[in-house]
Amino acid sequence: MKKCLLGLMVLGLAVLGFVGCSDGDSDDDDGSEFVIDENYNKYDVLDLRIKKSAGNEGNDYRWLTNGVSEEVTETNHVSAINVKGGVEFTIERRELEDFKYLAIYDYDVENNENLTCAVIDTSKFILDKEIKVVYPLCKSGKKYKFKVQIELDETLLNEVQSKISYEYITIVAEDGIGEIDYRNLDRIKNYLKTSYSDDSATISISNVIPPDIIGTIPAVDVFAINDSWSDAVWVGNYNFKPIQEIYNVPLKFSWNVGGSDYSNLLKSVMKTGKDKFFIQLYFKFKIKNSSEGIVEFRTASIQSDYEYLY
Repeated sequence: MKKCLLGLMVLGLAVLGFVGCSDGDSDDDDGSEFVIDENYNKYDVLDLRIKKSAGNEGNDYRWLTNGVSEEVTETNHVSAINVKGGVEFTIERRELEDFKYLAIYDYDVENNENLTCAVIDTSKFILDKEIKVVYPLCKSGKKYKFKVQIELDETLLNEVQSKISYEYITIVAEDGIGEIDYRNLDRIKNYLKTSYSDDSATISISNVIPPDIIGTIPAVDVFAINDSWSDAVWVGNYNFKPIQEIYNVPLKFSWNVGGSDYSNLLKSVMKTGKDKFFIQLYFKFKIKNSSEGIVEFRTASIQSDYEYLY
C-alpha cells in the first residue's frame, strides 16, 4: 500500500512524537549516509526522477482499461484550468469555513491509490476567500484525475465542526514539467527494510533514485496499528538530511534509532493501545514555479511490514 502521508493523520489521535522526530527541514547530522547502490538490478529500480517523455511511458497505463470519464473541471469547492506550466487549481473558501489541511493528489483510478501529492500551506491564505496553486507534475496531452482533500472547520450556531471531504477533477493537461513513474513501486520489499532489537531500530533503503530536485528530503512517518489499515494511528515523523546532489543511479542509505529516541518511539506507540507499528517512507521537495513557498510535493510512499510491539 502506498499513500501520501499527511492526509492519513486524520485517521486517529496523533500522540506526541518521539524525541528524535523533526517536523522541519533540519541540517543536523542524522547519521544517514547516501551512497551509490552498486548491486542494483536495473529492472527493479524505483526511479522517482521527473520525466517529460510522451507516449505510453510513465503512468499512462492507468488510462488504458479503467474507462475514465469525461473531463470534470469544477466541483463544489474546486475548479481547474490549464495554464503555462501545469494545471491551476482554485479552491474556494465558503463563508464560515476555515481550512485546516489541503492536498491535491495525482489519483490512480485503476488501483484506487494516491500517487504524487501537493500539500498546500493554508497559513498563507488565512484571510483569502480562495486559494490558487499550480500543479506542474503532468505531461502535455495526458488526461489526469486529481483528488483534492479538504479538511476544514465550519462554524454553525456558534459551534465548530470539523469536516473532511474529497472532490475530484478530471482534466487533460496542456503543459507541465513531467511526472514521476511509479510502476515499480509495487515491489515494496525490494526498497525498504527494517530491523528491530530490544534497544534500537534500523531503517534501510536501497535501489531507489530520488527525485531530481536539489534539497529533496527523505522522510518517514510512524504508525501504530492492530490489523486493519482503517485503525492506523499516526504517532510521529522524522526527516533525513536533504539530498544536495542530483543522482542518475540508485542510492542506498540507512538510519538507526536508538537510546531515548527509540524508547520514546515505543512509548508513543504504546499510548495508542495498538500492538503493532510500521513505517512509511516518502520523498518531499519543492518546485520553483508560481506556487513556490506555498506547496510541498511528496512522492507516493514505500511501506514496511508490520512489527509487533512486544
